[in-house]
Amino acid sequence: MAEVPPYIVAFPPARAKPHPVILPREFRQIKKGMQKELLLDMLVQNQHTCSSAFDQITAEKADLRLNAGTASVGFIYRHIGEMMNLFGLFFGLPTDVQNTTMGQADNGQGRDIETSRLLIEQGFARLQDYVRNTIDTAWCDPIETPFFGTVSRARLFAHILFHNSHHAGQIGLTLAKGAKLPPVPFG
Repeated sequence: MAEVPPYIVAFPPARAKPHPVILPREFRQIKKGMQKELLLDMLVQNQHTCSSAFDQITAEKADLRLNAGTASVGFIYRHIGEMMNLFGLFFGLPTDVQNTTMGQADNGQGRDIETSRLLIEQGFARLQDYVRNTIDTAWCDPIETPFFGTVSRARLFAHILFHNSHHAGQIGLTLAKGAKLPPVPFG
């Protein structure tokens, strides 16, 4: 068996979920202030990358779907905005945003494109403030989540960025190939 790098946490193959990932020593020893700069750059890049899809969303395109069983562009857009703010709860960031999309049927929640756009702007701003105000060593601190178990703050932050990109890709594909279709009942 190959030797595991010192920053990788090994776990028994029988476990369904891996132990939390421990960040490499090199990440914890980055020059003071450089870590914030890297995290802020990642956030800016995520915002820029996602904007290629987000900037194409209009009220006329909000109802586009890939097929009758998929969520609409507007619903996915709303979901991204809600989740960016709700994931902040794990960082201790209070929010008044309510979940209307995760685990829910697409019943037109995403038709108000401007509200969704504001939720996304608010989400990016809150994450930016969080990065700026979090001390470097705290990014290795564990956070309990119902989705992944215990993970580091850095890992949860990375997931938020992945989540944004994943759904921005869905939106981009739907904008390119979708049509206005009636939804299939959820459940």
